[in-house]
Amino acid sequence: MAWAMLLWCTDQTDQPSRGSIKALDALKAAPPEVRAAALAVLDQVSAPLTERQLAGAFRASGIGLLDAKRMARALRKLDIIAVAPRGL
Repeated sequence: MAWAMLLWCTDQTDQPSRGSIKALDALKAAPPEVRAAALAVLDQVSAPLTERQLAGAFRASGIGLLDAKRMARALRKLDIIAVAPRGL
């Protein structure tokens, strides 16, 4: 089965794209209540997946139960925020 993991990147050498700079400027310029709401949503969608959530995502993509549990256990120390099939 084809699947891909999106990992939170903390590499200091990565340069933000122009789109993210514009988005950051817009967020800074937004009223406080809009900024607070946007940051709350970002916090919710960027929370690391639990071991159970990882195993569930692997199972949903067709990986067997035992393999899904083993993979999730091996990856539990990483701050993975999303698992999606390729092409999504």
